[in-house]
Amino acid sequence: MPARPLATHPFESVPFAEVQGALALDVSPDPVVDPVLDLAPDPSLDPAPPGAPTAGVVPIDRRARGEAERWARHIVQAALEVVAGMRPSSQLVRWLSPTVYADLRRRTHLLALATHREPERAHPVRARLQSLHATYPVPGVLEAAVHVRHGHRSRALAVRFEQRAERGWVCTALDFA
Repeated sequence: MPARPLATHPFESVPFAEVQGALALDVSPDPVVDPVLDLAPDPSLDPAPPGAPTAGVVPIDRRARGEAERWARHIVQAALEVVAGMRPSSQLVRWLSPTVYADLRRRTHLLALATHREPERAHPVRARLQSLHATYPVPGVLEAAVHVRHGHRSRALAVRFEQRAERGWVCTALDFA
């Protein structure tokens, strides 16, 4: 029986990278790097040339800021309790936009299915709001980054509140990371 010729692959000239375990970590030696560093600032990375208009600081009364941030903390903690099944979602319908309310109910239902529990039944570990860092991009709008602890795990949330004349602060965005 004649010997079959070996198949040639277009990738034969590419060096094989060594990997370690299932994480596929590249453990090959680093390429030689030129030791001379150019530390001059790159003008293409400058977001605004000098003298260009930038976002201004939104003036807000210290007391109003404190009240808005306390309100945001309460609503975010309540939303966490809704997702955990410790509070009915109907308690938040007044302070959430219809889109956020629908997403919160969907998330609560999906989590209940994933953890094999009834919707709006308590989860054994309570999520706690650790910190809230707020900013006011325009008057009447509060945006915040939220750090949440859930047992030994941490999560991040992004939240946006808009001040409405008839309803006060309303949550218009709530994103779980």
